[in-house]
Formats: sequence, structure tokens, C-alpha cells
Amino acid sequence: MRKNIITTLSGIMLTMFILSCSKGDKGAAGPQGIQGPQGAQGPQGGLGASGPVGPQGIQGPTGPVGPAAPAPGITYSSWLAATTWVTGGTGFNTRSSYVRTAPGITAAVLSKDIVLAFIKNFPSLTPTLNDPGLLLQFIMNQVAALPYGEADSRFFTPVNSNVSYLSEWSFALNNPGSITFLHKSAASPAINYSADNLNFSQIQTRYVIIPAGISGSRIISGPAAGYNVQQIKQMNYEQITALFHIPENGTNEK
Repeated sequence: MRKNIITTLSGIMLTMFILSCSKGDKGAAGPQGIQGPQGAQGPQGGLGASGPVGPQGIQGPTGPVGPAAPAPGITYSSWLAATTWVTGGTGFNTRSSYVRTAPGITAAVLSKDIVLAFIKNFPSLTPTLNDPGLLLQFIMNQVAALPYGEADSRFFTPVNSNVSYLSEWSFALNNPGSITFLHKSAASPAINYSADNLNFSQIQTRYVIIPAGISGSRIISGPAAGYNVQQIKQMNYEQITALFHIPENGTNEK
């Protein structure tokens, strides 16, 4: 019986020991450890499926039509100020001339092609009955095809001592590589309207070369097909530039 009592006491003591060793309350969290090294990059993911096509946008407005290209074979010079006029003569025989270098006017051109010449910003006749000093004034941006002339209807018949006058513009093709612009003035009484007493340096000059393509007297090819040479020479500047699609400025001369 004593042995049973000892055994029972031993069991009670073991139980109490186990209970005394049970887990207590959770302690405070410790400090965070240092960050470990970055892991290796993983493989690239596969390409995703394409999204749906978006709707078509609204069509924009049509742009303006650009200028037509110059007619094939046409040569046109730039506008160039005529600064070196030479004047001679007096009264009814006053003459002024300006020689412009023109590389496009070759010996072949002189022998068979059509050359047209123009002036711009030239003095125009504006008769004033009571003020002869205002007979001439420069008309800026006005273009004339040469030859071109203006005359007072009273020319050679002065009325009440007023001036009557004549002004003629032309050009000459004397040598390859140049073109000469000419002005003749005449007045009654004898007053010189020339480069000596007018600022002719405001005048600008231009020329156009139309290649040969003539059968008989008519042009047989290009935009001017069907016209004869005289008809071409009688056209004004606006008609020529429109027919051959010549730009307002610039040159294609080589």
C-alpha cells in the first residue's frame, strides 16, 4: 500500500512539473534583420495578345492644289534691278540703255528661239495739264512686256505751254550672253525724262526664253502649240506666266 501511495505522489508531482513548464505570454518582437541579397531576375513573360484595332479617324480636309511645274524647256530669269543705265542725247533724241548679263541667251537661242523681255517698277506717264513736273511717276509692281510705249495725246502739240511727251521701252539682242534694255524719251518743250533725272535704279528686268518648235510660223509643241510667234510676242506678262507656268519670282537659268 505504501508503494501505491508513492506512485500516486510521483504522478501528481510530474503533472505539476509539466504544468509549471507550460508556454508563457508572447514576448516583444525582436529587431528586423538585415535585408538579404536581391534574387536573380526571373524570365521575361510571354507577349500578350494584341488589342482590337481602333476605329478609323475622320478624313482631314483636302489641301490646296500646288502650282503647276514650269513648261518643259522654258527658261526664265530672276527679276533684277537695273542699276547701270547709260544716257545719251537730249530732247527728242534722249536714249537710255542698260545691259544685263544673260547666260541663257546663247548663240543657238539667238538663231532659233523666242526671247521675251519685261520691265517692272518703271516710270509711267501721268499727264497733268497744269503741272509738267508730275508728268512721270513710278508705278510700283506694274509689269510691261517689251516693246512698250506711252504717249500723251497732245504729243508734238503743246497746249497752253503744257508739255507733251513720248516714252518708249524696248530691248535688243546684240550678242550671246547679254540682253540690252532700251528707253527713249521725247518731250515738247525739250525736257529729258531719262536716267539722268529719274531714279531708273528702281526698275527691274526679266526675260523668258521659249525653245524652238516651229513649223512654218506656228509653234507645234508644248503649251503654246498652235500659236504663231507674233501672237506669243503680243501677249502681256500675265498671259505668258499663266501659259508657261512661270513662278512670280526665282529663276531656273543655269
